[in-house]
Amino acid sequence: WEMTAWMDAVMWAVYSWHGVFPGAKGARFWGAPITPLARLRRRATDYFLRRRRFSAFDLAPKRSVDFFRSMRRFRPTYVYGYPTLLRAFVEDCLAAGLDGRDLAVRTVISTGEVLSPESRRLLADFFEARIVNEYGCTESGIISIECEYGTPHALPCAAYAEVVNESGRPVGERERGEIVVSDLFGTVMPLLRYRLHDIGHQSQVACPCGRSLLRLEPASGRIDSFIQTPHRGQVYDAILAYTVPKAVQRFRARQLSLDHLAVDIVPGSGYQPDVTPRECRRTWERVLAPDMRVTVRTVDDLPYEASGKLRYFVPMPIENGLDKP
Repeated sequence: WEMTAWMDAVMWAVYSWHGVFPGAKGARFWGAPITPLARLRRRATDYFLRRRRFSAFDLAPKRSVDFFRSMRRFRPTYVYGYPTLLRAFVEDCLAAGLDGRDLAVRTVISTGEVLSPESRRLLADFFEARIVNEYGCTESGIISIECEYGTPHALPCAAYAEVVNESGRPVGERERGEIVVSDLFGTVMPLLRYRLHDIGHQSQVACPCGRSLLRLEPASGRIDSFIQTPHRGQVYDAILAYTVPKAVQRFRARQLSLDHLAVDIVPGSGYQPDVTPRECRRTWERVLAPDMRVTVRTVDDLPYEASGKLRYFVPMPIENGLDKP
C-alpha cells in the first residue's frame, strides 16, 4: 500500500501539469480481469475512481462504437491507455463516421508502449486534445512524462532512473545506454538499478516549463500486437500474460494461422508435465475463442531479443494479412 500511495502521489502531481486532477473522470483503455470475482472488484474500483474501462481483450468495431457512445454520455476529462489499443479504437470510430471532438476530452495519456509519430497524429486529430507520452513500468510507476511543452522529464521523486553502459557505469549526457531504475519508496525489497532493457538517453535542458528536471527519452521500448481470431475479431495480446498459469516461468506464442496459436512454455515452480501444458491450452482456448486451436510445447529456455526483452507474442507475417513480426 505504501508503494501504491507513492506511485499515485507522483501520478496525480504530474497529471496536474495537463489539467487532470484527482477525481477527474477518465476513460481507461487497458486490460481487464478474466474471472467474475476479479471483474466485479475491478468494476467497483473503476466506479469509485470515476473512470470507464474499455477492455483490451474485447476489441471489435461494435464494442468501439458502443464505448464511444458511453464516453459521450460520461464526458471524461482524460483518456489513458496503450497507444495500440487507442489507435484501434479511433480507427473503428472513424470507420463508423464518429467525431472524436464530440467527447470533449482534454488530455490523452499514452503509456505502456512506444508512441509512434503516426499514432500521435491520429490521436491528436481525432480527439483534438493534448497528447502526453508517459514512460514507466509496473514495478516503479511513472519514470518520465512529457510536460506541457513536450519535454519528457525524469521524475526522481519515487524512482531514480540512470542511463548506463554495458559495464553498469553511467554514460555521458545525450549518450545512448540502457535505462535502469532504483526505487526510492520500497521498504521490504527495494529495486536497485532494475534493468528495464530499454535504450535511451538523458540530458539537462532549459525547458520553457521552468522545471529543472532532467530530460529522459527512451529510444526503444515495447509495441504490442493483436491476436486475430476467426469469429471474435482482434484480441489484445496481453490477454496471454494475464491468464498464463503460475507454473509457467516464461512463454512465447506465435500465430501460425487465423485459427492456430503455437506456444512454447518454460517450466516454473510447480510445473507438472501431465497437467500444466493441458491447463495452458484449455485456458487460452477459453479466453480467446472456442474455434481457436492452441498447441503447447515445453522447452528448456526461450531466447531474448537483441534489446534484452522477451517478446511473448509474434503475430502472423504481413503477407498473411496481419502484422509483420
